[in-house]
Amino acid sequence: MRRDDQARLALLGLLLGAMALAVFARLAWVQAIHRERYDNPTNISYHRQYRLPARKGELLDREGRPLARCAQVASVAANPQLVSDPGLVASTLAPLL
Repeated sequence: MRRDDQARLALLGLLLGAMALAVFARLAWVQAIHRERYDNPTNISYHRQYRLPARKGELLDREGRPLARCAQVASVAANPQLVSDPGLVASTLAPLL
């Protein structure tokens, strides 16, 4: 390699090194020293919270056929140990069911 080419290559290396150093210095400045200054506007513009009501409905398989459905069902339960006259309780609840 000629002396001219070596000098040009050294100058090019120096310039690229100085540019890389400037980029890393700016990166350190922004992220480490002035972190709070850049942190708030980012959170405000990109993070929002919304309350979405839960959707209730059918559970479907991959072809859209229902697997389970939500339905309101009336139910009655009785503790047999607390029922003294099962016939009376049954005749009283029968018309309601």
